[in-house]
Amino acid sequence: MAQRYLKTSIVITTNRSVAEWGEVLGDTTVAAAMLDRLLHRSVVIKLDGDSYRLRDQPRPHPKPAHRHHTNPTDATVGAAHGWGVQ
Repeated sequence: MAQRYLKTSIVITTNRSVAEWGEVLGDTTVAAAMLDRLLHRSVVIKLDGDSYRLRDQPRPHPKPAHRHHTNPTDATVGAAHGWGVQ
């Protein structure tokens, strides 16, 4: 790393946030020193979203909220279950 510094680009990827490095490395002082050097003159790009590897997996359907209705014909029953009743 020292030889490449200021001469070429270095790309580091991780699934852990910068704040977690102290816990991952087991020493917050060492992690802070490493990050100080790594992040100097750096651009951090945080990607957040669904896993690309799981894109072909079927998504689980969210469970509807449990609601007690005194009148089962109430229009809110259909709306709560996503049946398009308004």
